[in-house]
Amino acid sequence: MTKRRSYRTIVAISVNVIWSIFLFWFLIEFNSTLFFAIVPFLEVAVSLNFKNVINNMVSGALLLSSDQFEIGDLIETNKIQGIVKEINLNYIKIREFDGVEIIIPNSNVYGFTTVKFTYDKFKIPFFYL
Repeated sequence: MTKRRSYRTIVAISVNVIWSIFLFWFLIEFNSTLFFAIVPFLEVAVSLNFKNVINNMVSGALLLSSDQFEIGDLIETNKIQGIVKEINLNYIKIREFDGVEIIIPNSNVYGFTTVKFTYDKFKIPFFYL
């Protein structure tokens, strides 16, 4: 997934959430007391249910915007070493040297130490099959 597509996904989700709030607002005919009483509980319920998803998406957005590593880089994180095959909003796909592909949630990569072995001058070529 490219950065542009990831940013479009983030914007689309944000717009949908805002649109849903306004739609809910008009459906209850804007009884402000009811609106301001229900919305905080809904926010807490949604944030608790989707805590890991939100954490992975925020970590993914930070990883994509920081350019710490990119596809083809050799990295080690959480005792997993391999070549980055895909960077997504939710996960990073790494191919180990024995050919095994591992999917790591972005929150596990962003929150822990990651060693980048690839130097731009000596980039390891990566070919898609």
